[in-house]
Amino acid sequence: MKPKLDYQYLANILWARGWEGAWYYKYLASTHFRLEKSLELILDMTGDEDTVLDVGTALGSIPLMIVLNKPKVVAKGTDIREVTSANRIIKFFPEAQTRLFYQQQDVMKLEEKHDIVICMEILEHIEDDKKAFEMIWNTAKKAIFMSVPNENSSTNVAGHLRRYTREMIEELINPYTRNYTIENDRDTEHFYFVKIKKEEKNGTKRASRRTR
Repeated sequence: MKPKLDYQYLANILWARGWEGAWYYKYLASTHFRLEKSLELILDMTGDEDTVLDVGTALGSIPLMIVLNKPKVVAKGTDIREVTSANRIIKFFPEAQTRLFYQQQDVMKLEEKHDIVICMEILEHIEDDKKAFEMIWNTAKKAIFMSVPNENSSTNVAGHLRRYTREMIEELINPYTRNYTIENDRDTEHFYFVKIKKEEKNGTKRASRRTR
């Protein structure tokens, strides 16, 4: 699903409504292409009335764009750090305030279930990424979207404990399901996008695993 509202829209609205944080505009500009491709894939996975959890939400841009594009979706963003900036930004979007919430929370302590769980560039920061993925798997009811740095990404990024190969991703996910796709970020080729679908409502699993 092509976003009806993109990150340029987000920046324009913030500017028009008086946001003066130049650092946030720089952030949107530097990550625009990757975020927009991620958003397109996430919107395609998300039903019109789904609940969405963004793990490691940081500034909260992804869940904000989801609720702006899907007016019946309820979303939540969590981060191990304080979410003060995300909460400041949401104040400029009253049309989203009743459907979007931010909370400081460790991925290892996730409990509340959501239809869609998003985990973008988080696992590479966590020592026990297998345990973190288990928590994410148990939290998602329908689907999971992940992005991780691949073999082409920089080796000198602060906080990164690893870069992922396709084999590492498969090792992480295969104990739970084979129903997923792995796609290269074609804009920078430094990330893998992973879409995971959980069981059908009748309890059966799709057996195929497709990679691109």
